[in-house]
Amino acid sequence: MRVVTSQNDLLEKLAIFDAGLDDRIIEIAKLLVLATVKHNFPDMKGNTALFNREGDMNEIVVTSDSGRQCSSELKDSIYKSLVQDYGERLGEIRGSYPIINRSWAEGFLELEKGRDEVATA
Repeated sequence: MRVVTSQNDLLEKLAIFDAGLDDRIIEIAKLLVLATVKHNFPDMKGNTALFNREGDMNEIVVTSDSGRQCSSELKDSIYKSLVQDYGERLGEIRGSYPIINRSWAEGFLELEKGRDEVATA
C-alpha cells in the first residue's frame, strides 16, 4: 500500500507496479538520473523525475521548472544492479513506509552512506 500526493504520482506508481518493478528501487534510480542531469545540464533548474514505460522500454523522464525535458532509459541491467546493491537492505526495513518518494530515497541513501562510512572506519 502506498500514499500518493498527486494524480501524476498515482499514474507513476501504477506504471511501476504494472511493469513488475519495486518503486523503492525506481526512486533510487530517479535520484541517480537527477544527479546525472544536474551534472550534464547545470542550467536545468528545479528538476522532477518520473518513471515512464514506453512499450517494453522503461525510462526516467526529467522535467525542469521551465518545462525542458530529457529522458534516460532505465535498462534492465541497471535496475538489476540497483536491486543487487540495495535489495537486501530494503528487505530489512521494518514498519510501515506508505510514502515512497524522492524524500524517502534521499533518506535511505543517506543512511546507506553512513552505514558504508562506519563499515570502512
